[in-house]
Amino acid sequence: MVNRTKSLHNENHQTETLTFRIDRKITKDLRTESKQKGESLNVLINQILKDYVDYYKPAKKAGSIHFPKQLITRLFDSLSDEDIDRIAMEHVNHDPMEDLHLFRQSYTLLGFMIMLSVWLRVSEFSFSKGPGVGGNDETTSIRLGMGRKYSNFFGKCIQLVCEHFKVNPNVEVTDNTVMFTTAFQSENS
Repeated sequence: MVNRTKSLHNENHQTETLTFRIDRKITKDLRTESKQKGESLNVLINQILKDYVDYYKPAKKAGSIHFPKQLITRLFDSLSDEDIDRIAMEHVNHDPMEDLHLFRQSYTLLGFMIMLSVWLRVSEFSFSKGPGVGGNDETTSIRLGMGRKYSNFFGKCIQLVCEHFKVNPNVEVTDNTVMFTTAFQSENS
C-alpha cells in the first residue's frame, strides 16, 4: 500500500506500508528508545532507515569506520599545529570530494553542507544553523566537545572546503566549538 503524505520539512512524499518480522529484543529496545525520545515508534524506525540510506550505507562504501571520540581527541592532542594543518589539507584534497559522489550530493558547497549536516546529525553533535548578521549569509555553530586541536582541524577543513568552492568563510574556533559563516550559495556554485 502506498500513501501520499505531507512532511513538515519537505514537499509531498510517498510512504509505503510494509510488514517485517523483527526480533523481540530489538522491538523492546526500539519501543524503550521511542518512549525516551517522546516520539512514535514509526518516527524512530523511519529515522533509523533514513540514517542508513543517507549516511551508513554510503559511509561504508567510502571506507568510513567509527572510533570513540575520546580516542580521536587524544590522537589530535598529540599532534603539532603543523601536523594538524597538513592532515586537514590532505583530507580536504582527497576525501570530501569523493564522498560527495558516494553520498549522492552535487559537487558544490551546498552539496558539501548537506553531507556535513547529515554527518553531524547521525554523529549526534549538537549544531545549529541560522542567518548571519549580513543577511545574505548563514552561520553554523557546531559543538564538537573534542578539545581545541580537533576543533582547529575541523575549522581548517571547513575553511579549505569553502575556499575550494571560491567562498571565503569566517571561521571561529574555541576549545569545543566551531562556528562559521558563509554566503548563501546557489546549486551551481
